[in-house]
Amino acid sequence: MKKSSRVGPTLLAVSLLFVAVGCKGLEAKLEGKYKGEMKMGSSQAGGKNGEVARQMAGMLANSLSLELKKDKTFTMQMLFPLEGSWSLDGTTLMLTPTKFMGMSVSDMAKTGSNANNRQQPMKFAVSDGGDTLTSVNDKPGDDTSLVFKKDKS
Repeated sequence: MKKSSRVGPTLLAVSLLFVAVGCKGLEAKLEGKYKGEMKMGSSQAGGKNGEVARQMAGMLANSLSLELKKDKTFTMQMLFPLEGSWSLDGTTLMLTPTKFMGMSVSDMAKTGSNANNRQQPMKFAVSDGGDTLTSVNDKPGDDTSLVFKKDKS
């Protein structure tokens, strides 16, 4: 009877170890450079807003990039540079901005600019073993997304 009472906690500990090692493995796979693109959803396709969205997507096409660094910081280029820290929660990547165009987000808030939006973490769904990052949009009715693919070169 004593042997079976030890098996349960041991299996639980081993299972938790595999989960922890799996998360650390995915974090390590995320480190590196990504090329991005803007995917317009059906909500942005028509009318004047659609034309503006297509023009924006065209401008971003050559400049959208992301680098996730080993020290848990990131740099993103989206017409302007964005810097911050990153974390992983399961298969959700969180990018928390700290600098926009070289200015700290807190300093931007003091100037009265729209810094509140830049302080919110950006969420990305991680797929393909860390090779694809797709933005998670919490805004109702907006199905436009950013998709980053790992740069293999």
